[in-house]
Amino acid sequence: MEKLTVGGVSSVLGTDGGSDAGDVVLQVLDVKPLGEGKRRARLSLSDGAQWTLAMAATQCFDKVTELVEAHALIRLTKYSVSENGTKKFVIVLGFDVVENGAAVGARLGAPQEFGAGGATPKKPYGASNGATTPATVQASCARGPISVNHGDVKTVPVASLNPYMNRWTLKAKVAVKNDIVSWSNARGDGTLFKVTLADADGEEIEAVFFKEACAKYHAALVEGGVYYFSGGKVKPSNPRYSATKCGYEVTFDMASKIEACADASGIGPCIGGTKYDFVKISALEQADEGQVIDVLAVVKAAEDCAEVVSQKLGGKTLTKRDVTLVDASGVDVRLTLWGERAKQDQFAAAPVVALKGVKVSEYQGTKSLGFLRSSRVAFEPEDAAGYEELKAWWANGGASAASTSLSRVSNAGGGLKGEKFADRRGLQDLKDDARFGQGDKPDYATFKATLMKVKEDRLWYESCGDGCQKKVTQGTDGAYSCEKCGTTKEECERRYIVSCCFVDASGSSWVSAFNDAGLVLFDDASANDLAAMKDGSEADFEAFLKTTAYFGDYLVRVRAKTETWNDQSRVKTSVVNIARLDYAAESRSLLAALAA
Repeated sequence: MEKLTVGGVSSVLGTDGGSDAGDVVLQVLDVKPLGEGKRRARLSLSDGAQWTLAMAATQCFDKVTELVEAHALIRLTKYSVSENGTKKFVIVLGFDVVENGAAVGARLGAPQEFGAGGATPKKPYGASNGATTPATVQASCARGPISVNHGDVKTVPVASLNPYMNRWTLKAKVAVKNDIVSWSNARGDGTLFKVTLADADGEEIEAVFFKEACAKYHAALVEGGVYYFSGGKVKPSNPRYSATKCGYEVTFDMASKIEACADASGIGPCIGGTKYDFVKISALEQADEGQVIDVLAVVKAAEDCAEVVSQKLGGKTLTKRDVTLVDASGVDVRLTLWGERAKQDQFAAAPVVALKGVKVSEYQGTKSLGFLRSSRVAFEPEDAAGYEELKAWWANGGASAASTSLSRVSNAGGGLKGEKFADRRGLQDLKDDARFGQGDKPDYATFKATLMKVKEDRLWYESCGDGCQKKVTQGTDGAYSCEKCGTTKEECERRYIVSCCFVDASGSSWVSAFNDAGLVLFDDASANDLAAMKDGSEADFEAFLKTTAYFGDYLVRVRAKTETWNDQSRVKTSVVNIARLDYAAESRSLLAALAA
């Protein structure tokens, strides 16, 4: 077993600010997350003779919660120190697990609290004889910042910022500066602008300036410039509007202090000063709605810009553009761009793009991506991890390869790309699964079944069309009115919304299918075509359903999620992807399964 570093706690806390720790090995006496959504964890660290309180920074949170348990031995690789009067505690910025807690099995030595002096020492977390609780990290942070020396200025990393710190200085680059926007609510009105700040580690945090501070600093701060920031108020951020993973944001006012930094060394070690955490497009199917992610992908297609009237903005006309992104996972997704960003010509040249801080959206079982104000795009980011591999994949067949879309339902026959024969489930199995669709996240399943019938009296709804899917109302004059667009039209665009009954050998199930799935079921006939057929001849309409849709075999992927309506909860199951069964491919899958 690795030995604890003698005097390790004193060695660490004796440093001025922080450093690379080298070979300091300490024991974790206790570990506890600070709270849901905070991505911070509190630890007690011991060298066998002394113990001290520590906090795991944001970038270490996942590693701590997954790998660290009580009694584990860890080797510090990077840390900072916070001082509270005569007391100090450690901010863990990097570490390696030397021995897991189960292997060690017990607390080593009889450690006393660091700095307890002649007073009766407090027992550390994890002590078995009724330990008293030492001062919390929050109380310590309120009096002294975590600091790292940069010449004559002591600065803090973004990872160590929290609402309980009153005195701190941050050296950071203005990675993004947004335009000034106006706001108005019951408490008044005013102006604001936001910036995204990046420190030497590439960690980012958003900062906001209101009213007078907005007027003072908007022209003074230059995107790409490096500054010293102090006197800001740190508070939890709203994840719906934040493109960073810090969990906090900073508000600066007229009492804050911001100074230009002549020495920009150590800032921007990543792509353009940006740190990425790329997610494969195929993984977006399991991503939560509203989750903010980074993506490295190729622009597979870029539609022309379109003008859209926004009722939320008082009838303002906006420029919109949809582009399709794909990566080597063979899955594509739609990205919606607005305003000046939509007009960027680079999207039409099928480039590789690195997207920072884009938001996952979900609608009727499909996924798409959208930009926040602080989201960023880098074209042909040659230094990005995975760039060369993605570029080679695109050049060596990726450009012509078929892909599965998360943003639309496949209407191609032959099966579902990526579907595994062994993962299929029976309809009765899904019904009997009490947990299916009941969790916080949607559940997904694939089944092979036959379409028995649909509810023929409600196969479509009337939408506005021209890119707007909002339901319209028909007036006494026969014209269709759209509340969202504020327009009146002589014609509407009907879109499928189909209740389908599928059956297999085990049972039956009703699921909802939307427009793209309807096109698959009705052999690419549009809802407008079916409506005209039904108006012309009810008999022809019935015959079309029986010969085209009914009793056909399909592979269906569905999404299930509990929804509440009028205080009643039920599991809503909708089609995410569907394809007519390819009998030759199905036979090969059956033979392979039998041979396995």
